[in-house]
Amino acid sequence: VSSMLSWTPEDFQAACSAQSQSLWAAKKALFAGCDDPDDVQAAVAWKHHYAGGSARWMFAFSQPRVVDDVVKHIAGLGDATLMLDGDMGPTSLNMKTHLLASYVPGTYTIVSRYVDDLLVKRAGAAFVKHMTAVAGEQKNPALRGWAFELGFFVEIDQAVRERRSVQVKVWGSGNNVESWRATPVSNFDPKEFKVPDILDAWARPITWNQGGYDAVLLTSVGDRKVAVRVVQVTAGITHSVKLSYVESLLERLVNQGFEVESVDVVFVVPRASAFRVGSISGPGKILQALGWRSGNELVRVVEL
Repeated sequence: VSSMLSWTPEDFQAACSAQSQSLWAAKKALFAGCDDPDDVQAAVAWKHHYAGGSARWMFAFSQPRVVDDVVKHIAGLGDATLMLDGDMGPTSLNMKTHLLASYVPGTYTIVSRYVDDLLVKRAGAAFVKHMTAVAGEQKNPALRGWAFELGFFVEIDQAVRERRSVQVKVWGSGNNVESWRATPVSNFDPKEFKVPDILDAWARPITWNQGGYDAVLLTSVGDRKVAVRVVQVTAGITHSVKLSYVESLLERLVNQGFEVESVDVVFVVPRASAFRVGSISGPGKILQALGWRSGNELVRVVEL
């Protein structure tokens, strides 16, 4: 496998910055399909969902070509779980080069959000379980965290197929079990979405390093009234709460004529976790109007 490290979103943004207008002018056509291809930052973030850390997919292929390439490589897999070991017979090098990314020498993760979506749909819980094991062997906390996040969405998908709810254990409530609605999960752009497109269903931001949350559930509770649940999925032992991202989400709801009835900010953590909530920052006007105050935020923690 090439020793070159994969590109981060920041690397891509820097390459397309004002100092590199010649590169953007030459590559802009490859970002066709983005809602606003003239917005460099938005276009790169949109395509990163598909291309991930692959500079080749980002700057040499159109988005439809990336999708075709991903589908071709995944179709060539036998046991998808073996991809993480690089153990796939004569095609192992090819698969590892295309479907995995490396940001730290000697460790690997799935190259993009789109790839992991397809792998999870193909291999489900078995893939997540193996991904967790590989993360432990590599001592790779980033891969372990990604595996746990994928596990949350796999659990939702399984609950949908089995026509049941998702069960979580609420901290600080005498270990009460809470039932969460299960729906098919869609992807959305936090900066561009229309509320009706994701109403009454789980939605996952397309941004690879989205701050503040990993999933959103907007539930209609009346005429243009919405109950908001934002979920941060983490396998770490602590995590900060960046309410400014939640506030931005709420502002988009309000700007589209919806009233925010309630906001539930929840961390989802593994069972028997030693997790603790970190620093809390940024309750804005909408959250404050709902009773949120600095130092008195109603952040909850549940175990999956």
